[in-house]
Amino acid sequence: MINTDKLGTLPTVIPEALKFRVPRQGPPGARKEVKMPPENTSYSTSSNNIVRFFFTNSDIIDFSRGGIAFDVTITPPPGATYCRLAQGAWSLFNRVRLTNNGRELEDIREYNRLHSLLFESTREPDVGAVLGSVYGYGTQAQRNVWGATPSKDYMTPLLCGLFLSGPVPTEVFTKRLQLELYLEDPRKCIETDGVGIPIITLTNIQFHFEVLFLSEPTRSTFVAQSMSGTRYPYKSFVFYQQNITGARSDIAIPHASEAIDGFINFMVNANTVNDMTVNNKFLTWNNNQCTDHTLKINNEFWPVEPCLAQDDPQSYLMYLRWIEKWKIGGTYNNPPTISFEDYNQDRFLIIYQLEAYPGEGLVNQLSTTNGGNNVFLRLNLAVNPVNQALYTFVQVSRTIDLVGTTLRQ
Repeated sequence: MINTDKLGTLPTVIPEALKFRVPRQGPPGARKEVKMPPENTSYSTSSNNIVRFFFTNSDIIDFSRGGIAFDVTITPPPGATYCRLAQGAWSLFNRVRLTNNGRELEDIREYNRLHSLLFESTREPDVGAVLGSVYGYGTQAQRNVWGATPSKDYMTPLLCGLFLSGPVPTEVFTKRLQLELYLEDPRKCIETDGVGIPIITLTNIQFHFEVLFLSEPTRSTFVAQSMSGTRYPYKSFVFYQQNITGARSDIAIPHASEAIDGFINFMVNANTVNDMTVNNKFLTWNNNQCTDHTLKINNEFWPVEPCLAQDDPQSYLMYLRWIEKWKIGGTYNNPPTISFEDYNQDRFLIIYQLEAYPGEGLVNQLSTTNGGNNVFLRLNLAVNPVNQALYTFVQVSRTIDLVGTTLRQ
């Protein structure tokens, strides 16, 4: 009789030695969420306008999964029928500064505009609807309601490069890390039809982050490696503002660095920065009928041929390549918020990404330290601009070397 059971004749695909092996386990540890208050209980644009946090130098802290929560009360000016945030809870902060024992590690100016740009460019299309209320991001009608609510609860992540680089063993710093958040001038971040300057008050402020608890000897090994010279790479931004005076010109970007990742350029109307009746100022980047553009570094052009700025996919592809680094939660399931049509219709957003291999963290070492103002943005505009200012964020790579108890940049 023919044996129809073929299973017995199949080869063994898992060796016996591996069948009962104990899976490899990582070292025991735990994460604990911590809520830390700032230096004071209340901050206001009319008095104490710098929010300060002091971090203990005895923990391993992970800032990448946290943010700042706070209550906002906006006191409207006389005659106001509406009074609201310009866009997003992050619009309240115009500067983020991180120091250690008086040494500046990071200083991001015009932080609120940078955060708005990143959020608007990289968020999934449905994120605004999900996080609108708590982020302060929504339609004008929604923000009218939120702005009129006393002590509205908001929260926002913090895009501070060092904090996003990974767990930091703060005990290797001889002094505590100090974070400073500067409140914005209300005229620049509030929309209202009232006459006068609103007052912004922040209370119930908490910085949410995680502390890693590792068992010995894992913790000692982690800290010892840091003390022996672990390098912490992170991204940061340097801000420049230039007035546009001609339709065709090379605009100098007075930057000196040896690790330039890229340049982010957009235009704003200088007359509307302090005009509180202009809505959605953080979302408007004027097109200004730019015909073509290119970047000139050390008398060499990037790219070699100028990019057309209207109805041309090359600039948009540069933009897509850049935001790929800033996506949240992996790959995009939906197209980015700014479509190709929107990009060409009402956006002036020029991005040059100069990283050699973005996925690997390698950068082009463009040495501009000895050449003075040798970085230029070459613009050709169809018409002469009026009251236009060019905002440029230079994205750079930095490292902090921790050797013993000495901090080196």
